[in-house]
Amino acid sequence: MISTDIYSNAIYPTQEQFTALLESDFTGPVCMVNLLKFNAQAEYEDGRSTDLTGIDAYRLYGEQMRVFVESKGGEFLYFGS
Repeated sequence: MISTDIYSNAIYPTQEQFTALLESDFTGPVCMVNLLKFNAQAEYEDGRSTDLTGIDAYRLYGEQMRVFVESKGGEFLYFGS
């Protein structure tokens, strides 16, 4: 069994942590809670220009992630303000 403290507060899990999770015998549910703060204007690391607010940009990402998560058998229990 894999230790759950390896993953607590891991904003960006290391490759080692991710590999350990994938190779573990863990079969229980995984829950994730995102508490987010948004910029008034979306900012991209590549410097591209946009008229999107931070919330709008995250919604676009969230829509794509929802499709991906659900395609792997996951589910979104709550999505909102």
